[in-house]
Order: sequence, then structure tokens, then C-alpha cells
Amino acid sequence: MKRKLLSAIAAVAAALCASLAACGGKSEVLQFTQDGINCGISGIRKGSATKMEIPSEHDGKVVTSIGKYAFDSCGSLEEIYIPESVRQIGAGAFYCCRSLSSITVPEGVEAIGEWTFGGCFSLRSVYLPSSVNELGANSFRYCKNLNEINYGGTVEQWIGLEKGASWNYGAGAFVVNCADGKLRK
Repeated sequence: MKRKLLSAIAAVAAALCASLAACGGKSEVLQFTQDGINCGISGIRKGSATKMEIPSEHDGKVVTSIGKYAFDSCGSLEEIYIPESVRQIGAGAFYCCRSLSSITVPEGVEAIGEWTFGGCFSLRSVYLPSSVNELGANSFRYCKNLNEINYGGTVEQWIGLEKGASWNYGAGAFVVNCADGKLRK
């Protein structure tokens, strides 16, 4: 009886350690694509990660992109770190990440694709660098708790930013903080 109990406890401990490793955001949880020079994130293995750190390198190659719908419906994902090496974020990359509360898009990313953050109900704060010159259709659709977008460029640059249809439909009453002033939705 005692051996069975110890065996059961050991099995539970091993399962707990495995799940903690997955939640720690280690690269074993991520799925990668490679093109010979660079690589990108194509998806995430099933799990319940709450925090994720995308590495800047994988197998000696620079991580430069997050693919279409890579983190689609990762409902428990609350935080994600995107390295400066990332230059492209695909359409729907964080679609329906319902627990994601804030995100910083690194300098060098030029476009936020269609539905990239759509359905991120808990998203409150976003940082977009001045390199972003396009917000795709529905990119922040249904981000009902969005309070602020911090934009690295000027008010004039924000106004000139190409914004797709319904880019902020159903979003909260947010403020856009620019380098030289604020705009209200």
C-alpha cells in the first residue's frame, strides 16, 4: 500500500514538473519553421502556458517571424515576450488569446495583420513602435478592455497610419499615447 502511494505521488510530481516546464515558456513548447537563414514561430504545442518567451534564436538561426494564427486561442496565455529580432507578425497570430493582458510589439515590425489581436478580451495595454505603418482589418476587434495603445511615433504618424476596416470594432474606450501627445478613440 505504501509503495503504491509513493509511486502515485512520484507520478503526480513528474507530471507537475512537466507541466511547469511547459508553462515556463521554454522553446520546446514552440513549433518552428526554417528557411535556411532565419526561422519563425509556426505554432505552440497544446498546453496551458500563462507566460511565454519567444527566443531570438533557435538552432543557430534568428527568429524573425510569428506565423499566421501561431498562438490562436491560447486561452490561458497572459504574458508574452517578443524579441527585437522579430520583424513580422502574421494575421491572427494572437487571435482569441482571451487572457493576454498586455503586449509589446518590437521595433522593426511594420504591420499588424488582420485579426492579430482580435478577440483578446483581457488586452488592456499595447505598445506599437513607430515602425508600424499598418493596422490590418479587425486587428483589435473585440478587445473590449483595451485602455491604451502606446505608439512610438507622433500624433501625425498615428493619424497617417493605414488602418483596415473595423480595426478597433468593439474595442474599449482607449487612449492612444504618442510621443508628442494623446488621442482618444
